[in-house]
Amino acid sequence: MAIKNLNVTIGATATVFTVPSLRCNWFTVTNRDAAAMAIGGSDTSVGAQGKGIPLAANASYTVQRSYSAQSNLAAWYVAGTQGQVLSITYDDGVDNLA
Repeated sequence: MAIKNLNVTIGATATVFTVPSLRCNWFTVTNRDAAAMAIGGSDTSVGAQGKGIPLAANASYTVQRSYSAQSNLAAWYVAGTQGQVLSITYDDGVDNLA
């Protein structure tokens, strides 16, 4: 297992975590900003009528592997205020032990 990190800067609309496809065993997203964000699909939005999983300021959310299926970070989006940065820690599933 190789633990890696990446940061995603939010654009004017919901921003995809990564392009191209990036499969992983699990990932944790962390909002290190003072303002709220939301994570989910391409229609994710923030607010009272927002869609997605709310992520409060300085909060984290972990997505675990589902049985044998890996998560694809290219299928996840983040919404918030343009310029905010979401931190992602993930296990890419590669065994680096020799």
